[in-house]
Amino acid sequence: MKHILSVIFLSISIAAASGQQLTTTIRLNQIGFLPNAKKLAVINSSTAKSFEIRTPDLSKVVFTGLLGSQAKWTSSNEYVKIADFSSFSSYGEFVIVVPELGYSTPFKITATVFEELSKGSIKAFYFNRASTALLAENAGIYARAAGHPDNAVVVLPSAASTNRPAGTILSTPYGWYDAGDYNKYVVNSGISTFTLLSAYESSSAYYDTLTWNIPESSNGIPDILDEALWNIKWLMTMQDPDDGGVYNKTTNANFDGFVMPDKATSTRYIVAKGTAATLDFAAIMAMTARIYKNYAPSIAADALAKATLAWQWANSNPNIAFNNPAASGNYPAITTGGYGDGNFNDEFAWAAAELYVTTLDETYYKTLNLASTTYDIPGWPNVQTLGLLSIVTNRKNLTSAADTTLAKSKLTSIIQSAKSWQQTSPYRIPTNNFFWGSNSDVANTGMILMQVYKLTNDVAYFNAGLAALDYLMGRNATTYSFVTGYGSKTPKNIHHRPSGSDGIVEPIPGFIAGGPNPQNTADDCGTSAYPSTLPALCYLDMQCSYSTNEIAINWNAPLAFLSGAVQYEYIKTFSPLPQKYLSVSNRNVILSRGGSGVQTSVLSNGEWSLSSNQLWCVPSLISGLGDKVISISSLTENNEGAPRTATIKIKGAGTLVDSIVVIQDIVTAVEKDDRELSVFPNPATNTLVVDLNTSDIDNISLLSINGIPLGIKPNCDLKQCQFNVSSLSKGLYFVRVAKGDHVFYRKFLIMRD
Repeated sequence: MKHILSVIFLSISIAAASGQQLTTTIRLNQIGFLPNAKKLAVINSSTAKSFEIRTPDLSKVVFTGLLGSQAKWTSSNEYVKIADFSSFSSYGEFVIVVPELGYSTPFKITATVFEELSKGSIKAFYFNRASTALLAENAGIYARAAGHPDNAVVVLPSAASTNRPAGTILSTPYGWYDAGDYNKYVVNSGISTFTLLSAYESSSAYYDTLTWNIPESSNGIPDILDEALWNIKWLMTMQDPDDGGVYNKTTNANFDGFVMPDKATSTRYIVAKGTAATLDFAAIMAMTARIYKNYAPSIAADALAKATLAWQWANSNPNIAFNNPAASGNYPAITTGGYGDGNFNDEFAWAAAELYVTTLDETYYKTLNLASTTYDIPGWPNVQTLGLLSIVTNRKNLTSAADTTLAKSKLTSIIQSAKSWQQTSPYRIPTNNFFWGSNSDVANTGMILMQVYKLTNDVAYFNAGLAALDYLMGRNATTYSFVTGYGSKTPKNIHHRPSGSDGIVEPIPGFIAGGPNPQNTADDCGTSAYPSTLPALCYLDMQCSYSTNEIAINWNAPLAFLSGAVQYEYIKTFSPLPQKYLSVSNRNVILSRGGSGVQTSVLSNGEWSLSSNQLWCVPSLISGLGDKVISISSLTENNEGAPRTATIKIKGAGTLVDSIVVIQDIVTAVEKDDRELSVFPNPATNTLVVDLNTSDIDNISLLSINGIPLGIKPNCDLKQCQFNVSSLSKGLYFVRVAKGDHVFYRKFLIMRD
């Protein structure tokens, strides 16, 4: 709320001082941008030609640019232009000004701009926990009493078995409320739990360092795994231990009204077992077995046993679809969400993949049938791609039976159209699909784009994943950032019972609304209530609009994955390194195990940096190291040019290996200097400009990461030199400026789609 008020007051003061007005015709990521990454805004105008980046008070212009060519987006019936300020990398808070239109709300540029969103989108799951009170020390103003203890849940006739006849009382506590309602569904929580667990498997080094104030934050387990475990514990209660089948949901007979959880006290029921629920359960239990084995070994062992039993039941019952049961005797009909599905090939493929990755039993891999399986953007009724993601993520730990080359190819092929849309669509976004929960499709697309970026190091996939996040955070035709509490214009009236009944004006933060959906407007608020029936504009910020403004755990999960992946991959690859660095090459960096002097591997070209007693590298530029963490325990402080040695620990293949690094023929260790030597744009594509602030230099040149001159001739005037860098491939380089006995260096990045 404080941020929103500051934006309002700032807007009033800017308007008074400049005559310019705040405008929504400038659509952009309302949180901000990463310094060395793509920065785009969409300008809804057919006449504007240029734009400026200014300080928030409009007093200083820090960047100017020309708008791109006009294009029509048929999904919103708009003529728009792109403002590209990717080359502007200064840290701070800014606004975009288009003279004919006005100015945007302020945004930030910083290397950690998405970290709070990453944490907040997962903290939202905590706010949706069932069977527990949310305490003020963790929930702040959103503290609430416990609801739905689910310790007296009634077995309906549809779920009855010999040892659990109708009327049996079961206990199924824990779990997350599924969406805007208070029920808990195995199928939808399956894909949601997968996405959080997969985020951890993909970026454990990132999540190991993050915390967001949940009750378990100090227990030694990463918060993301603690949160997923809250739902896993509920899932474990949903299996019939006698046969292994899994019930579909813990539910009321009907949806509750808009009351707080502790006021929703109607009877809770267990409903029929189903093939989809059982296979989704098996997949999550298999993941639990491998991911929690070092954190909660007893839970991991129990999970694997449950996964195996569920797999057996599903193979004996391969085609049991779920439908809400009708009234039977004294038991009511169930009318809550069904998550019905009539095709189970995708669930079998997912469960088989997870069981194979966990057990390495090749029988599961053969069942998966990778070669003939078709993959697409995942959703709760289409989960085979989840298994593919797990195979690719764990590809280095699998048996020789796994065709990981094919798996990588299959994953990459899924998002080629999304990659193309991002490069060519009028809004430069990787989607043009609008249906119920359309924002989850954007987020899931972004999730896969980021995974393929990790596979290929092709920055075009990173840019497309970032564009998906930009869309969700405000670069869209509705002018909303779709995530509550994150942005200058966010949903206020989400279809979410706690947010709608807690008496607090602002909704609980971190939830993503479903997004534009022209297909169901007559079902909730009525079509006339919507601002437009155009696909990209058909969104309504009203509580009644469950078709566009409800929240759901399977929508929040890919948002969490995407925002975390963008943030982590940026820090790993593009974020500026500390000023003191060493440039090394193949011939002079040797790893030897235990100081024995026997060479075990040679590091490829890359930049190393000494900072805070750690030896850092840019992973994408050092082949063979990937995202391994290298920490230094000792470094000899020899004179420049002499060999240096360091005892380090390399985290690889799940173990820590003590090794000796010998660094020879060191290029000058460069300390930060006070001389003004500006290099822009950075990252560069075709032209690099070096602003010298003086004409008194002896030599200027460009060097490779190894310190080798590139031979590119500059075109210089009195205080500025320009280089044509169009021939350089993606990567990190140096500018070297010599004056007398002093040599100055600046790093610059070449980044290409």
